[in-house]
Amino acid sequence: MTDLARRLSGLLDAFRADPTDYETNARLGALMFRVRRYQMAAEPHIRTALKAGRRDDLTPVLLDALAHIHLLKGDPEGAVDVLARARDQFPDLADLAYRHGDALFRAGRWDDAMALWAQSNKALLDRAGDPPVFRLEPWEVTCRFFGEQAAKIDLFLKARALGLLPAGRAHLLAPPDRVANSHLMTHWRAHLSLAETPADLPAAATPLYLDYIPLPDGRVLHRDYAHHAVQGMWEAAGRAPLLTATDDPRAAAGLPADAWWVALHLREPGFFDEDEPWNQNVHRNAAIADYAPAIRAVTDRGGWVVRLGDPSMAPLPPAERVIDYAHAAWRSARLDVDLIAGARLYVGMASGPTSTATAFGVPVLGTNWIHLGPWPLGRDAMVLPKRLRDRATGRILTLAECLQPPRLGALEPRLFERLGLDVLDNDPDDIADAVAEMLDGPAPDPDNARRQAAFRAQGDPLGVGPPPRCGAAFLRRHPGVLGALP
Repeated sequence: MTDLARRLSGLLDAFRADPTDYETNARLGALMFRVRRYQMAAEPHIRTALKAGRRDDLTPVLLDALAHIHLLKGDPEGAVDVLARARDQFPDLADLAYRHGDALFRAGRWDDAMALWAQSNKALLDRAGDPPVFRLEPWEVTCRFFGEQAAKIDLFLKARALGLLPAGRAHLLAPPDRVANSHLMTHWRAHLSLAETPADLPAAATPLYLDYIPLPDGRVLHRDYAHHAVQGMWEAAGRAPLLTATDDPRAAAGLPADAWWVALHLREPGFFDEDEPWNQNVHRNAAIADYAPAIRAVTDRGGWVVRLGDPSMAPLPPAERVIDYAHAAWRSARLDVDLIAGARLYVGMASGPTSTATAFGVPVLGTNWIHLGPWPLGRDAMVLPKRLRDRATGRILTLAECLQPPRLGALEPRLFERLGLDVLDNDPDDIADAVAEMLDGPAPDPDNARRQAAFRAQGDPLGVGPPPRCGAAFLRRHPGVLGALP
C-alpha cells in the first residue's frame, strides 16, 4: 500500500466513525482533490468542512479546490463566486487573486480578468527590491510536469529578454526529486539559478508568477495566450530558439546513423489516471490506432517514427522503421528530451512534450487539438483542431464560435455536455495528409490561401496574433469549421 493509499484509508476510517468531524473532512477533501480520479468525490467533504465556519491554513486550499470543482462541472460562474469569497477572507494570498482572474476569464469576463491579473502583478512587483531578485512560482507545478517545465520557463525567459518582464535575477526552487526531467533542467540551468532546497533561495526574493505575462499593449494575459504573442515577437525579432540539441540520440535509440525521424506523442489516460468521464483531460487524449496512416506517411518517405510516452500506453504493433520508445526498457530522461530536440518534425497534441519541441525550435504539428485558443507555437507550426458538433442539429460550430466564452480554452467534458456539444476526434486521413504536408509542403490548391486567411482571422479572438496554419486537406474536407467564406 502506498503512503497516499494509507493516508486515504486512515481518513476514510475516521470519516466513517464521525462523518461530521471538521478536521477529518477538511483533510480528506484536500487529499482527495490532489488525486485526479477522486476530485469530484472530494466535494462533499470540502463542503462539510467549509460549512463548519472554521478558518485555518486549510481553508484557502479547500476554497480553491471547490472553485476548480465548479469548473469541472462546467460552471465557471460558480468558480468566480467561490474565489471572490476566498479573496474576501484571504486578501493577501496572491494565488487566490490569480485564480480568481482565471475563473473570470473562463466566464467570459475578459476585461475583469486582465485587470485583476495586472493588479496582482503590480502588487508583487512593487515589493521587489532594486535590483530585483525573483522567486519563480508556482515552483512545484513547474518542476513536476515535463510540459510545464518547458513551457513556463521558455515563456518567462523570452518575455524577460523582450523587456516584458523586469530584468532581475531569477531563482527557481527545483529539488532534484521533484523535477520531472532532470536532463531538460540541465538545459535551463544556463539561464536560471536553481535552488535545491528553500534554504538556498535568497531570503528577500519576490515571488513572480510564471502564468501571467504583460504584453506591449498593457494587457496581462494567462500564459496559454500570452505565449502565442511572445513567440510571435520573438520570431519577428529574428531570435533563435532558446535551447539547442546537443546530443545525437540515434545510437542509443537504435536509429541508423543517417536516419531522420518524426517524434510522435499522444496523450492516453493511463499516465495521470484520467479514466473518469468527467476528467478535464479526457478530450486531450487520442487513439494511437488513428495515427497508423500518418506513421506510414513518414516511413513511406524513408523516415522513422519514434513514439514517445510511457508503458501505460497501448503498444504499437511492430512495423518497419517504427520505434515504440514508450515501451522501451532503455527509456531515460536524456532520451526523452533528445528524441524531441533532434526530430525533423514533432507530431503531438496539447500535451507536455509539445512545449519541449517549441523550446528547441522543432516544427510542431498539433493534432486532435482541443485546447482551442492556446494554439501550437512557432511560424512553422500547423494545427488540426478537434471539431465541436451541436448535438441537437448536427451542425459543426465554426472556429469563431468555438473561441467564444465559455468554450474558449475549455476542456471539461461536463461543460460540453451542458452546452449540448460533441467533441470529434480528427479523422486518420486528415492526420496523415497533414503529416505529408508538413514534410512535403502543401499540394496545389487555389482556394487554400483563402481558407487559411479565414482560419487565421477567426482563430485570434484576443488579438495576440493569428494561429498557425491549419491542414489544407482538413479545411477542404470540413468546410463547417470556417462556415461561409467571404
